[in-house]
Amino acid sequence: MNLGQRITALRKRRGLTQEAMADALGVKRPRYNAWENNISNPDHKMLAKIAQFHHVTTDFLLGLPHPEGIHLLTEDMYADGYTDESFFDDLERQLEKELENKDEVNEELKEETKALARKYINFNPDKRELLRKLIDTMDKIEREERDEE
Repeated sequence: MNLGQRITALRKRRGLTQEAMADALGVKRPRYNAWENNISNPDHKMLAKIAQFHHVTTDFLLGLPHPEGIHLLTEDMYADGYTDESFFDDLERQLEKELENKDEVNEELKEETKALARKYINFNPDKRELLRKLIDTMDKIEREERDEE
């Protein structure tokens, strides 16, 4: 699991949106989104702030092993910033499953789109323009919903 996947999993575990997380860290949502998507990385001060927010260490965020090979030091699984790696293995599997489902949904949508195109190819220009506007509106709503995550 990479840094972006870890901070995504930690944020989702707390039930926060990217917007809420960005506000808590004092950054703009697009910057935070770039970290989750591994487009860029937070600097060392921000990495420490993220770790502190989630009650984990920066080493844990970076996926570095505990120097003594200890995964769980206390009853409180986050007290020392480390936890049983099976927790993150489970989250990683969950994220991978979501990605697989997303690929399946995208494939279904491609087929449905092809079927719709064949069905409506004979639309007059006015109806095609209305259909294009509808699709643009739906696309905009989808982007906004995705940005809220």
